[in-house]
Amino acid sequence: MNEIVRPPASDPNAGWNASPTHSVSIARESSETGQIASALVSALSKLRNPPRNRSVEVSTRGGGKYAFRYATLDKILDLARPVLAAEGLVLFQPISTNEKGGLVLVTRLLHRSGEWMETSIPLPAPGGDPQSFGSAVTYLRRYAVTALLGIASDEDDDANRAAGNHIKDTTPRHERLRDEAGRHTDPVQALVAKAKAARDVDDGTDLLRAWANATAATEALRGRPEWEQLVRHVGVGLRNSLGQMCASAFVRAARLAEPDDVAAFETAWGGEWAHTLMMMQEEAPDTYRALQGHVVAQIRRARRGAGATSAATSEGGEDAAAANGAGDDVAKHSGAGRSAVSEGGPRRAAARRRPEPVA
Repeated sequence: MNEIVRPPASDPNAGWNASPTHSVSIARESSETGQIASALVSALSKLRNPPRNRSVEVSTRGGGKYAFRYATLDKILDLARPVLAAEGLVLFQPISTNEKGGLVLVTRLLHRSGEWMETSIPLPAPGGDPQSFGSAVTYLRRYAVTALLGIASDEDDDANRAAGNHIKDTTPRHERLRDEAGRHTDPVQALVAKAKAARDVDDGTDLLRAWANATAATEALRGRPEWEQLVRHVGVGLRNSLGQMCASAFVRAARLAEPDDVAAFETAWGGEWAHTLMMMQEEAPDTYRALQGHVVAQIRRARRGAGATSAATSEGGEDAAAANGAGDDVAKHSGAGRSAVSEGGPRRAAARRRPEPVA
């Protein structure tokens, strides 16, 4: 094992506890480092600085104020872990003790070969304020990870709480909600969080894609009050991010039930909404495709439901002519399974509805 000891005079954490128990920072590595060094070089070439997702205002004990932005530990780890894993590396940070019984934070990078490197940083004494101790540990975890990986996460001074300063979180609410959405494992809760956080075109597009990916979970709620509430949440999120037309199209498509509903929807798509949709195709094609995909899926669902109802009516002994008429009605509106929404977008749909010139 190779060891590098940083002397107390250069230790930036000595101010927290200047006793010898906590005043030395140490870097260690395995006796062989060829494979971990190669993997780390490759990983660091792919790592990028994390986005700064928190804004805070600090009131110092001296009466002054200043603000800064930084990336939270969870964002740093979310960014780093996949890149490290692809190179056979894993990062972990246990709290241990040194030979004198003081607490130290160990940040270890382990390679699949068994080679490793680590740093240990002295921690302040917990004292009687667990919150200040927790803040100091979180700060040092971020400090150690970013130092080891050579990335920058802040403008930063998150150790303020440990220093006795007052911190006010000034991160906009929609940014906090966006972070919260990424932590949800339940797809329905994640949809609600994304909807509350949606403010721009990227947010709205992401919300439409999230809805498509959560089809099994959302359809399981259909017919229950929770489903209607979820649709309203998503509709509001789309209105805030993409505008009223997109919100209306989403909600109406989600509620489609009968062939007549589908016909009316397609008329609106190629008529009153056509201009906005054409602009969307030109300026935000990814968003248009996400909305179009939702609409096409909902039209197919409604037509399947109408077809199943028609078949059940026929099997139940209803008049055959009436059953055939219902089937013809579904076929008439379905266009043999095709939709004006999926056939070239609003421009072609509008062109089909344009009256022929009078001779």
